[in-house]
Amino acid sequence: AVCINRRAGRFRFASRLEDNRAEVLISRGEYNLAADVLSNNVGACARDQWNRAHYWRIFRLACCQRVSGDVLAYLETLTQSFNPRLSSVAPKKTASLFQNDLEDLITDASVAEPRWGAFPFLETELSIESETAGKTSQPLPFLRRKLSKYLTYVGDELRFSLNINSHLPRAISVNGIRLYLVTLASYEQVYQRNGTVSEEDAFRILSIDAPITIEPGKNKFSFSWQPMTYNVYVLATVEIQWKEASFFYDS
Repeated sequence: AVCINRRAGRFRFASRLEDNRAEVLISRGEYNLAADVLSNNVGACARDQWNRAHYWRIFRLACCQRVSGDVLAYLETLTQSFNPRLSSVAPKKTASLFQNDLEDLITDASVAEPRWGAFPFLETELSIESETAGKTSQPLPFLRRKLSKYLTYVGDELRFSLNINSHLPRAISVNGIRLYLVTLASYEQVYQRNGTVSEEDAFRILSIDAPITIEPGKNKFSFSWQPMTYNVYVLATVEIQWKEASFFYDS
């Protein structure tokens, strides 16, 4: 029935049938199979911006993953539940319980290996604060877009402002925040390779050490750097290390 409705272009009805299928599997205790169905179906409501239905599917998916013990998948689902678009429909009690589980998961050693991407529970924005830096734009053909380019003198101190908007209901304490500076030549090589910036690619890593508290809502942090060589540098990646997990926000 699901395939017939999809071929007929009735995607929403097919999605509802998949929900019913998942609920049947949950009632049988087949949580892994139910999680597979829900994970393939959870984005349907997001595309239509049906926020309440989207949050309900995330909630049911989280329930299945919690029981089945799939730590990595459960961590990703929990971070997606704090999407700012869902904050208006997320019950406060459920959000608090989800943060409790999230704080437990990030202490698990198994979450240390994956390179976690830019999940919506934290949003970042970088800017340059300098009285001497002039601003232009520079097209990058390999990216097919333009980047803002700041011109300054060797020896001048630069200050970078990092704004972090947290959508978690409670404050968290993170281990560290790092900013990866990469030369433009290295950045092009990274992009052509796999687009993932590593420590080996960085010309300089600026850091803020613990203890660092990120409150719900807007938070502002700053880095300072005094360049002593002439080159073109890209503010490539922000890394936020929270217990065992590291979240990377690439430019």
